[in-house]
Amino acid sequence: MAEPDIAARIIHDVEKGEIALVTKDGRPLFVAVPVDERLIKLGLPLALAIRLYEQETVSLGKAAEIAAVSVGEFIDHLGARRIPVVRYWPEELEQELAAFG
Repeated sequence: MAEPDIAARIIHDVEKGEIALVTKDGRPLFVAVPVDERLIKLGLPLALAIRLYEQETVSLGKAAEIAAVSVGEFIDHLGARRIPVVRYWPEELEQELAAFG
């Protein structure tokens, strides 16, 4: 089956409310889960937003939007998990420190 066909099948299954487990060589790769009110109440959007933010896939504002919380509340969630909100590359940090010196 071609890759677009697999993607279409996953989307079709999830739209029907089914969970899709994708494997490669018999090893699970990922699970596609339909999002419903129950999952939202369990905190899936927050967990997803934190993961995407940690991986630097989305900005702080976008992550807060995904989690359906304010930016301030999202920062609190990051702090509770000891995830840095402000990230500097070594070069940026040196520039910032030089500006103060």
